[in-house]
Amino acid sequence: LLAAADDWTTSERVAASIGTTAAHVRQLLARLAEVGLLETREGRAGGYRLARRPDAIALSEVYRVFDDGVLAPSPCTPGAQCSVGVGMPRAFDELAARTHDAVVATLGQETIADVARRALRVSRMPPPPGFHRV
Repeated sequence: LLAAADDWTTSERVAASIGTTAAHVRQLLARLAEVGLLETREGRAGGYRLARRPDAIALSEVYRVFDDGVLAPSPCTPGAQCSVGVGMPRAFDELAARTHDAVVATLGQETIADVARRALRVSRMPPPPGFHRV
């Protein structure tokens, strides 16, 4: 939504677009603003907008803001007598690291503009008033 906005967009408008609360959207957008991906402006004419052109922001940049790890480590403690169990945490950590690297690399090849264009194309709906095609 912010990729196609002509001006500042409110958290209420973003929330209505994605089906969640404005309070939750503000928490998410604040994190993006903290790392410089969004600009914010308070007041009646305020809201949020991208800090750079949507074709200059890779999805990997957004992903890293919220990344808690693709795969969680096992909560189990392996038994010291089982050769498979003892090696499992390290084997899984290596797999998780490769998976994470693959996700970041894939997202690094796409921009916010790419996804916005794709979303508009598959929705087959015109952009809402005050927004343009990306």
